[in-house]
Amino acid sequence: MGPQSARAQGGPSEGQPCHPLRRAPDVGSPSSCGAEATGAAVTSKAQQARKQAGSQPRTSEPGAQRSRFPRPQRGNPTQDPGEMEKPFEDNRTDPHSFVSVFESLIQAKMPFFDHLKDIFSHHRHSDDDTVKVNDKEKPIYYGTVTPYPNFNASDDTAILRRAIESKGVNEDVIIAVLVKRSNEQRQKIKAVYETENGKKLTDNLKAALRGNLENICLALLMTPAHYDAYQLMKATKGLGTDEEVLTEILATRTNQEIQEIKKAFKQEYEKELEEVIKSETSGNYTKILLELLSGGRDESARVDNDLVSKDTKTLLKLCEHGSGFNVSTFIDLMTKRSYPHLRKVLEAFGKQTDVKLPTVLKKELKGDTENCLIDLAKYAWNTPAVFAQKLVKALEKPGTCEKTLNRILVSRSEVDLKKIKEVYWNCQQRSLNDDIEKDTKEHYRKVLLSLCGAF
Repeated sequence: MGPQSARAQGGPSEGQPCHPLRRAPDVGSPSSCGAEATGAAVTSKAQQARKQAGSQPRTSEPGAQRSRFPRPQRGNPTQDPGEMEKPFEDNRTDPHSFVSVFESLIQAKMPFFDHLKDIFSHHRHSDDDTVKVNDKEKPIYYGTVTPYPNFNASDDTAILRRAIESKGVNEDVIIAVLVKRSNEQRQKIKAVYETENGKKLTDNLKAALRGNLENICLALLMTPAHYDAYQLMKATKGLGTDEEVLTEILATRTNQEIQEIKKAFKQEYEKELEEVIKSETSGNYTKILLELLSGGRDESARVDNDLVSKDTKTLLKLCEHGSGFNVSTFIDLMTKRSYPHLRKVLEAFGKQTDVKLPTVLKKELKGDTENCLIDLAKYAWNTPAVFAQKLVKALEKPGTCEKTLNRILVSRSEVDLKKIKEVYWNCQQRSLNDDIEKDTKEHYRKVLLSLCGAF
């Protein structure tokens, strides 16, 4: 998974929102939109106290106008108390360069990406996602779920048992415990629950809950590797393969995570994931997925400018008319190079030619291979923006797509869900929380909103 983008200082002034369709300002000119707010504000003691108590956020008084702008977000929960993370400056000298590469890609595949032209250019910030705290580099945390303070697995086990066995089942308590614990803490709760009760927590929840609430609670109790393995199994099972899910998972996980997914898949389904991919896909698309499954992508944050120049020349040669398109070379480039490196290559490509990369891919390739390579380019440039687009589609289509909501909110809640929410707001001019509240119901709605950090 490529490193996440950092945030720059500032933001639009009150009453002057940054419109998603507005072009980014010229280099050197004042930005009418400003830059994004840093996700580094430290939560106050009062906020922490309310969160630990499980209380809901206070609503504004009747008639009060709600702010249209995202609140400052917390930084790494492991940083020293009171230490503020410093926002990053945008190091790119030409904020328009990438639009020349991706303009046709954005328009050709998904109308939503019309709104992302500025996201893919002006709002693409430094690849460095670390901050100095007491002269030490620490990663910035962009998840919405953090480890629960003063965690005690035995206490949580007793609370869950009472909630499950109570008359009518206390869904609110179950939600409060599961969502306010990190995945690592949930695994400890599962183990203690089975030891102390002689029954599996998942089995008891299956008997107590129903529908979407049951599905997402069970998802929260899986390890990340087992949840991804489960999603891959569903994507390859039955009639029709869900190529979008296959590409999403394999393109956005680290090499170590991919190895853990393969191990979990073999453990749960007694099959090798590679063999399942071979049987359910074909052609160059199979080759791409197998390359991703090999876990051979360079994950260095450092970019070699000489190698960028070499790969840019290779890409230019591939796209020359009449020279023939070597798809194997392009697959190697997109599956082996780091995402920071690919961003530099695509930037340089856009500056040196008027040829549109998506136009070449559409001409030379078809179907799943074309879609996958375009998706890899989008993930390389801005992973949170792609997930935001998926959430918009899930909430705007007739009938909410709960499986997409579950998959993204569960899998990204301890990774980059804060960033995804910011991109969503920038493009929709309304919050992800508001759309979830409008399109979902009851306890299922509360789980989703809690994963988004609303409670």
